[in-house]
Amino acid sequence: MVPIYRTETKGRVRYMLSFYRDQRRMRKVFTSLDCAKREALFVAQRIQVGMQHVTDLKPHERDSFEAAVAMLDKTGMPLVAVVEDYIRARDLAGTESLAAMASEYGRHFKKVVQRVRIPESLPARKE
Repeated sequence: MVPIYRTETKGRVRYMLSFYRDQRRMRKVFTSLDCAKREALFVAQRIQVGMQHVTDLKPHERDSFEAAVAMLDKTGMPLVAVVEDYIRARDLAGTESLAAMASEYGRHFKKVVQRVRIPESLPARKE
């Protein structure tokens, strides 16, 4: 059970969740009841399945993570590989825009097509 408390301070209404994680009482405050209910449901589900550590993300961080994963689903690339590639590119680019660099690269090299030569006859396998 994840209770939601309604509090009022200086004329402003807030909704606070209260739950336990790692034997400590945790509290999260929201400005709307709907947001508090969504988070309470999420926390309760994670507690129920024993994945309480997932609630370490703040709601906006979790939303950003889910949006990034949804974008990556189209490419089939894992998030870690994309972040590693981005960091390498950012180091190489310095303060230059990555989009500007990629655009310039495309203008300079046009469409680069990697061609692989396949020999007409392959050597016989030794058995």
